[in-house]
Amino acid sequence: MEVGLNFDLVEELGLGEVEILAERAETLGQNGMYREQFDWAMGRAVAHTRVLAEYLLPLVKVGGKMLAMKGSWGEDESAESHTSITTLGGSDPTVTSIQLPNRPDPHTIVTITKQFPTPAKYPRRPGMPTKRPL
Repeated sequence: MEVGLNFDLVEELGLGEVEILAERAETLGQNGMYREQFDWAMGRAVAHTRVLAEYLLPLVKVGGKMLAMKGSWGEDESAESHTSITTLGGSDPTVTSIQLPNRPDPHTIVTITKQFPTPAKYPRRPGMPTKRPL
């Protein structure tokens, strides 16, 4: 989605105090202005859960949550991601199955609560989480 479209959406929803950033998650996760500052971080159709956790958990404050929308494989993918999630400060995932309109297969919503601060070395530099997942 282009940045201009994001501004249109913010206006259409009547949201206030919204800041739109066109920046890589790995870069924001190492920036003190954004690191561990948010109650929620969400990703949809971005990456495998273990990679998405490295993108999102550094942005979430302790007690906050990461949410990932996945296809029917979400539960298996979350189980495969246990080590990376806990390394990054996250809890065991909660996986909720949902049926979307006009979609034959069920989807899943994966929710992870941030229990501990993410170690300072994460996220790694741009591209590394995808090339060498935890």
